[in-house]
Amino acid sequence: KNAATVSKEDQAITRQVQVRLKQQRHLANQPIYVSTTNNTVTLSGRVASASQRDAAVRCAYQVSGVKLVIDDLIIR
Repeated sequence: KNAATVSKEDQAITRQVQVRLKQQRHLANQPIYVSTTNNTVTLSGRVASASQRDAAVRCAYQVSGVKLVIDDLIIR
């Protein structure tokens, strides 16, 4: 299997995490990027505070199928 191939499950996880982030009023306008590989979600981009970072990580963990969340978010 090609490493560049993203599984349907990973695509679904990415979409669900993006939806959850948009539903959080304090995160909806933050430039947070989501990618998923083998049920591991990577969050990157910028947030305004540590509490926003923690909330984004919690959102990702709430999605069914997520095994691990890698926090590459930068607090600006």
